[in-house]
Amino acid sequence: MNAARDRVVADLRRQSLVTSCPLTAALCARSADDVDAGGPLWQVLEPSAHLGSGSALPLRLMGAAHRLALDGRAPEYAAHLPTCGGDGEIDRAWRALRALGADRAVDHEVRRPVQTNEPGRRAALLPAFRAVHRLTNLPLRLLEVGASAGLLLRRIEDVPVVARRGCDVNPLDPADPAARLLLLSFVWVSQLDRFRNLHAALDEAAADPVPVDRADAGEWLAAQLAGRRPGRATVVFHSVVWQYLPASKRRALDLALADASRRADDDAPLAYVRFEPAGDHAETWLQTWPGGRDRMIATSGYHGQAVELAAA
Repeated sequence: MNAARDRVVADLRRQSLVTSCPLTAALCARSADDVDAGGPLWQVLEPSAHLGSGSALPLRLMGAAHRLALDGRAPEYAAHLPTCGGDGEIDRAWRALRALGADRAVDHEVRRPVQTNEPGRRAALLPAFRAVHRLTNLPLRLLEVGASAGLLLRRIEDVPVVARRGCDVNPLDPADPAARLLLLSFVWVSQLDRFRNLHAALDEAAADPVPVDRADAGEWLAAQLAGRRPGRATVVFHSVVWQYLPASKRRALDLALADASRRADDDAPLAYVRFEPAGDHAETWLQTWPGGRDRMIATSGYHGQAVELAAA
């Protein structure tokens, strides 16, 4: 028995069941069969299998192959991907993907961690930002953990924002072609609306970027929350980040928030907004200080689609 391979197979099968793109779902399912049989895709994934389920190897594999197709390095695969102008034919796409198992470029690309910056999630975050403004009657100071290219710090509608800043272990420049390619590669290969929306958001951000610091999340947040900021509500938020953080980083964020919450008052309130997976959907939660009340604001799809507000 090979426990690492069995785990990768299980992760691929699980990803095939939750992916909202039929073509990607089918490719994940067939990749699971190939890995289970010790096929070419297992040879690609085996060097990273020790990283465990938290490394999101199915997403790494799909992103790596998509990246090669978008970049012109896998034309046979690109011919069947709608995001590359292809026909979306599942059987041919699968054969082309499996053939990439012999390509050393895929092995290199799979080693890149998953990094996304989905502008559609703004729709699920906005109700929480609006709730903070209604509650405090103050403009917002936004601090995003895991901000990537900073796309979610932009275009906050119907809410006054006086400051915005983010941090990431690997911040991406929206004007850098390599960074754009990386983010685009993690969009599902049949979801053209998401692909086009991300293109447009990157173009806007390149023209007017938001500061995103290269920093450890816990240390950065502690520094940002030091002291009082009267006359504004400080909002710390993240989206689909928690699952990628090791336990030590989670504890550091919790400690920084706990320390700042003790200093919060009506003139300098603090809010914590989380958009994170919850089974087959995502949930947006909001905790506010003073007081510490924590409540669910909305449910939605993983990419911010089909937002449903929670009961007050």
